[in-house]
Amino acid sequence: MNPGGGDKIISNSPPADYEREIIVNDAGEIENPFSDTNLNFADGTAAADCYWRGIIGGYEVDGVATPEFRGEQTVKRVEAAKFLLLGTKKSVNPDKIYKSEYSAEEIEKCWLPDLKSGEWYVPYAMSACDAGIMNGKSKG
Repeated sequence: MNPGGGDKIISNSPPADYEREIIVNDAGEIENPFSDTNLNFADGTAAADCYWRGIIGGYEVDGVATPEFRGEQTVKRVEAAKFLLLGTKKSVNPDKIYKSEYSAEEIEKCWLPDLKSGEWYVPYAMSACDAGIMNGKSKG
């Protein structure tokens, strides 16, 4: 259950050897994991491909998983960081979600002002910062 209510991203595990194949939509080769996409369109096929590779998942609303992609929704910075990290197979420790689990050096370098300790996205934001994908030092 998401104690704050609202939506949060849930993840899935990719099938074994997922990186060896590019999923194409030929004669129904793949199953559409999302209720709001269509595999006859490029965005639906791309979303399904990312899902089966373990890069994206559906959403969870008040503790209940929904099979929605929500392609019309704006992607948040931490969601983009997660996509980039998982898509490029960068190292992420998904169990380190509390600020207290990071060293003073890591916090100084990467703890972004808008991160909330204990949220699902903390390890992705910290890993993205460490990899140089994003930072919180901008003045704009």
